[in-house]
Amino acid sequence: MDSFDAKLAKALDDLAKPPVVDCVECGDPIVLTNRARLYCSEVCHQTLKLIHYGRGVVADGRIVDPLVEDAIGMRIAHILAGGYHEQARRVPPATRAQIFERDGGRCVLCGEPATQIDHAAGDANTPENLRAVCGSCNLAMAQEHLVPASPEKARLARRLIERIFASAPLFPRDDETAWPATSRRLMAERRDRLSAHRGVRKLMERAAATGGLALS
Repeated sequence: MDSFDAKLAKALDDLAKPPVVDCVECGDPIVLTNRARLYCSEVCHQTLKLIHYGRGVVADGRIVDPLVEDAIGMRIAHILAGGYHEQARRVPPATRAQIFERDGGRCVLCGEPATQIDHAAGDANTPENLRAVCGSCNLAMAQEHLVPASPEKARLARRLIERIFASAPLFPRDDETAWPATSRRLMAERRDRLSAHRGVRKLMERAAATGGLALS
């Protein structure tokens, strides 16, 4: 193989490797394989969702509502604890309706109108593990499980609060109004990179099958 062929083979081999991108929240590398991604983990996804939610309620004045303030505190606590099992705990609409009907549309703890579905234990979305509750009771139950934060986690909590209340976004990703368009653009770019990688990979596989370029 002459020098040009060797360089071409190396260039194709590099293109055939899965693309590596940065997590938009923490900057850690993400190897794109089966799908394009913006976040390296659900915790990072939930962190940026918290920042956007927090900045939104500060901007529109809802932050003065004690329930909204408590909700932000609970989201921070979940992040410090390793994240909320959002995907596993997502109750299907039909099941939600079933639980509200079964419990008469009332909080099973205090009797007030129910607005949320609570998991009694664990993440199972089975009727026996679900119950209708009001926002106040659900928040109170969550607060009962809070534990004092370590110094490191306390610093992280203060940093999250700083990002929420900053008069201007501390990072471009914190801009809750611009992020939807930015995230769509980034996802499109990452899908294009992943598609190009798959295309080059297929070409090299065909070439290898016919005795051409060898896959590394």
